[in-house]
Amino acid sequence: MNESDVYIPVLTEDCLQKRLELNVSYSDFLENISLTQTNGSVLGAPLRLLEKYCYSVRAELEISTGPPTSILSRPLIVMEAVALGLMILITIGGNMLVIVAVMTNATLRSPTHSLIVNLAVADLLLGVTVLPLSAVRELSGLWLMGSSLCSIWTALDVLCCTASILSLCVISVDRYIGVSRPLAYSRILTKKRARWLIVGIWTLALAISIGPPLGWREEPQPEEEESDVRECHVNKQLGYVIFSACGSFYLPALIILALYAQVYRAAVRHSTFLLSGSRVTSSDVTLRVHVRNNVQTASISEGHNTDRVSLFCAQC
Repeated sequence: MNESDVYIPVLTEDCLQKRLELNVSYSDFLENISLTQTNGSVLGAPLRLLEKYCYSVRAELEISTGPPTSILSRPLIVMEAVALGLMILITIGGNMLVIVAVMTNATLRSPTHSLIVNLAVADLLLGVTVLPLSAVRELSGLWLMGSSLCSIWTALDVLCCTASILSLCVISVDRYIGVSRPLAYSRILTKKRARWLIVGIWTLALAISIGPPLGWREEPQPEEEESDVRECHVNKQLGYVIFSACGSFYLPALIILALYAQVYRAAVRHSTFLLSGSRVTSSDVTLRVHVRNNVQTASISEGHNTDRVSLFCAQC
């Protein structure tokens, strides 16, 4: 019989009793135990075992031995659960509506809408696989589903979020091409190229999210290996954090901001062109806008057929 077999039941009971008496945090509790332990008492158990087994019941202690909770605490938890549930349902329902609308309407099956559907699929997967577990973790304050599911959950979280952000980035590229080169847009972004863009989005997202399951993560601390830590966090290894943050957020965000700034400038130029009635292109060609009423008045005074109206003309 080893010493842990002797002390496990005693230590668990002692942890509960001491937390009830002291009503202090976990770290203060262990410090008080270390100061009061003696060789002839129950507290004479090795401090290593106290730390190990008191830590394993930390969550239960914080729930069952804390100060009396307010009567409002339970309604607040219910309200939080309802709010999180509504967010999940809206996420799933909204993205499903987008997918169904595009799939059932032939006029929406364009390269642009394919990219929008891809964004909806990424957000739908996030709402189905990641958000429910996040809500459970948020409400309970613990991770109750084991280390294996924790690794899968964090990888799916990074995968779906990265795919969503990269989809937004590609959509901004699509909008920039549509505004800056409208006549060549259909030749530049074909359905085949849109499909390859979608494949590239998920490939890059997978490359960013697959690192931690393959071993690119921080080494667990010895005390974490000995204790039952009911926590689940995204990988905090510095190199991976920099890599994933740049690939999943900062670089796509910079591209999105730069391209939409160009789209805004193009929209302002087009609006000015419509208001002024003319514009000189880079090749010194003057484009003029003819208002229908003015053309009809001039044509009538000259006895011309008013059915044929030119909206734009080029004058060198």
